[in-house]
Amino acid sequence: MSAKYNHKHRIPAAILTIILAAFTAPAMAADWNNSYFGMKFGYGELENGLSHDNGLIGFQLGRDWEASNWVGGIAIDANHLNFACDCGDPDTLTRIRLRGGYAFGNTLAYVAAGPSYVWGGDVSDRWGSSIGAGLEHRISDDVSIFGEVTQERFDSSDGQYDLETTTATFGVNYRF
Repeated sequence: MSAKYNHKHRIPAAILTIILAAFTAPAMAADWNNSYFGMKFGYGELENGLSHDNGLIGFQLGRDWEASNWVGGIAIDANHLNFACDCGDPDTLTRIRLRGGYAFGNTLAYVAAGPSYVWGGDVSDRWGSSIGAGLEHRISDDVSIFGEVTQERFDSSDGQYDLETTTATFGVNYRF
């Protein structure tokens, strides 16, 4: 492997690993009715007429409720971004999201949406919206792994640039 390995290959590989784990692990009666705290890593792209990409790291806290195989929940997350562009250098992205999905035993397929807020560096703080989809897989009663792709949009109200981000993340949740 060369020293110039393209980091964009890591996200699809991580998502593929989660999908393979979901279909090769023995099925268990997963209980999705609990709270969780997690950490995630990922890669994102910022669009504002030009394209800028780099890594991110984040934490999340959430609560899920299960009715039959349907799962709904709410989560808040905070992510440190490493973007720099002509629109400024936003370094923090926070989201409050509702999510809903269907559990196939120990695997949950879901969609998530909600308000998002970006700030930091010399970019104007701004509210936006996010929408995404992901897979979460229980590897034990207390631990799950996940992969997710999310898009955020931040419209300007003060004549500054509109911002759009697309992030692909993978991580681990501790459920309690």
